[in-house]
Amino acid sequence: MDECKESLQVVEDIYAIYKNDAYMRKYIHTYFTTQLKPMLSNMQNMHAHRQTHIQEMGQEQENFIHTFLNTHKYYYVPQTDKFFLYDEIHYTAISEDDVLHHILTEISKDKKLIAWKQRTKVSLLKRIKENLLFRTIPNSETIQHILDLFCPLLFKTKTEVKYFLSILGDNLLKKNSDLIHFISSKAKLFLREINNHAQIFIGTNAIQTFKHKYHEHAYTKCRLIQINDIIKNDALWAHIIPYTLDILAVCCHYSARYGNADEFIRAKNNDKEVENFVLFLHNHSQESIITMFIAEYMIPVGKPEETMGEISWKTMQYLWKQFLDAHKLPAIIFQSNLKQCLIQKWEAMENTSYDESYEKFIGMEVKYVPYVQPFLQFWKDCMIYDVNEVDLELDEIVMLFHKHMDNRDHCFITEKEVLDLILFFVPNVEIENEKYVHKYRCLLWDKTMDITTTLTAIFAEHGQGSLLSIYDGYEKYCQKKYEQQQPSVSKQYFEKFVSEQWKDGFAM
Repeated sequence: MDECKESLQVVEDIYAIYKNDAYMRKYIHTYFTTQLKPMLSNMQNMHAHRQTHIQEMGQEQENFIHTFLNTHKYYYVPQTDKFFLYDEIHYTAISEDDVLHHILTEISKDKKLIAWKQRTKVSLLKRIKENLLFRTIPNSETIQHILDLFCPLLFKTKTEVKYFLSILGDNLLKKNSDLIHFISSKAKLFLREINNHAQIFIGTNAIQTFKHKYHEHAYTKCRLIQINDIIKNDALWAHIIPYTLDILAVCCHYSARYGNADEFIRAKNNDKEVENFVLFLHNHSQESIITMFIAEYMIPVGKPEETMGEISWKTMQYLWKQFLDAHKLPAIIFQSNLKQCLIQKWEAMENTSYDESYEKFIGMEVKYVPYVQPFLQFWKDCMIYDVNEVDLELDEIVMLFHKHMDNRDHCFITEKEVLDLILFFVPNVEIENEKYVHKYRCLLWDKTMDITTTLTAIFAEHGQGSLLSIYDGYEKYCQKKYEQQQPSVSKQYFEKFVSEQWKDGFAM
């Protein structure tokens, strides 16, 4: 039944109800013929006016919301129920109460929206909650600021920074979670600080794919990240942490912009050197890396009857460590596997063999590090344990080794190489700040005797009766050693020794 028929039926029903009531029938007739039509016309006009008003208010509300969102960059993270404000340079966390206060204050300035104040507030807050921080697009000024914070302090190139930030973004957005990103263990504290802020602000782990040690991961899933050693000094990067929100925003932007970190490093950067380093493990097998190691660090000695070059397993382990350090690689092969692979290589090559009894690889010599055996012999012959000796400096050990070798076979060594050798071959030695060796004395130079003998000579030259300060004493000591063309102890060592012998200066 359509509306007209239904209405006519209602009229008929009404007349049927009052068919015996002349008064009511007359009233109904008058109502239908004189009152209903004007009343319906008025209702129609009121409805049209109301709809026009609603439409105008809706447009006013939409204009207000559009202007507000364009003027004030608010973002939201549903996982933590947190709001953020972007001032076109930096991102700041802000409470919901502050957001609502700001919204209501701005609405109050628009007189037309006063009646729709609560409705507009609800609609605007809903729109803000749809504006997710994960989808933010930072301005160039923000991005450049973050790149400058990281490069060159923590990374050598901006390509490396972008790659690192893209990985963080992938982790935040849960992309490529099956990949492994190896980074120096020196970066642990820095990564932990970044992740703490990510958990607080975003509620997501930002570093789950970062690893510091190899645990039989498939090389195809491994990526390498090179970060400057300065990362171990938190005082030097502490100024970066207050900008963590900016960092997280840029991370998400890079991950979205490049697709993911792997796409960036493979196809969207122009630094081939960085790409080759990042994908080194992906592009190599265990066998090819060991072959590279042998080619770089060893050389065949020829036929067995001509000479019998040999490398001990201990030395081979040291060389392998040097190889890993040189290529910025983690310990990518367990020692037992490395040994078996090397044995197989030796047995497969011509004029080489492995002596299991003495754990020696025969038929090759060390190519680029001729100082290993000479230094170990120097340590054995010239270094003795002395519980009273302290602060023997690495550069002094270098000097004494060179003096001992007397430039034989151009056998030079650096402080880092000395440190590596001591840590590897004499692991129980006490070393402070990678500089001072304690409880070991070199037979080639008795430092305390050197000071005593030199000061005695100085006293004899200047006579008795006057006083000499420790500072002046060290100055004259250095002058005397310079004249003798002999090494001098450090000022710290001198002051420590002399202060124990002469409390108030030297009596001349």
